[in-house]
Amino acid sequence: MSILGTLKVMLTADSGKFAQDMKAGQKAVNAFKDEIPGLGKALNLLTNPAVLAGSAIVALGKFAQDSFKEYVAYADQVRDLSRALDTNAEESSKLI
Repeated sequence: MSILGTLKVMLTADSGKFAQDMKAGQKAVNAFKDEIPGLGKALNLLTNPAVLAGSAIVALGKFAQDSFKEYVAYADQVRDLSRALDTNAEESSKLI
């Protein structure tokens, strides 16, 4: 028997134990969902692709908004410092 054939036999031999362990894990997750009210619904929402896509879009929008606010705050700091030191924005930005 070749090495590849031996490897295939070893992998298929252990898949039954893996399936049992996965079922036991799923039972544990289901029991945990039942213990905390609302957790089961929240986990089910996360498995819905449309909800995941919508959540990703919202998170991306929040990230863009926060980034823009930080950029504007930095630009304000550079402008204020350049006015106070009577320098240009490039020189002031190097000091911040």
